Amino acid sequence: NFLHSIADVLLVQSVARRWIALKKFKIIADKNAYLQYNSAITIQTIWRGFQCYTDYIFTMADIVIVQRTVRHWLAVSVTEKLRKGKVDRAAAKIQSVWRGYKGHLSMLVTLVNIIIVQSVVRRYLAQEEVSQ
Repeated sequence: NFLHSIADVLLVQSVARRWIALKKFKIIADKNAYLQYNSAITIQTIWRGFQCYTDYIFTMADIVIVQRTVRHWLAVSVTEKLRKGKVDRAAAKIQSVWRGYKGHLSMLVTLVNIIIVQSVVRRYLAQEEVSQ
């Protein structure tokens, strides 16, 4: 009878310990699921931002190439017209076009740098949010 009582006590302890362990495991699993969900959102946000950034950069590069080609054509056309009798004004026009192109290119580089800084800051904020 005494051995049966001890066996019953051990059985009850085993069941209670198992129930407590499963409860703790469920709490940990819920936290992990929440962290995974937030991490997935952060990864998706960063990826979408990167995709938009690269699309923007490629679009800007295409625009610059088209502008360069058109400006080249215009410069050649203007230069040929100026050579027919307006040689002095040709140099001024070429310099003007070149300075405009240089200024525009400088602006594009500045825009790209701004976008890169924004991306870094957003990534830093996202990492801070994930780490909390």
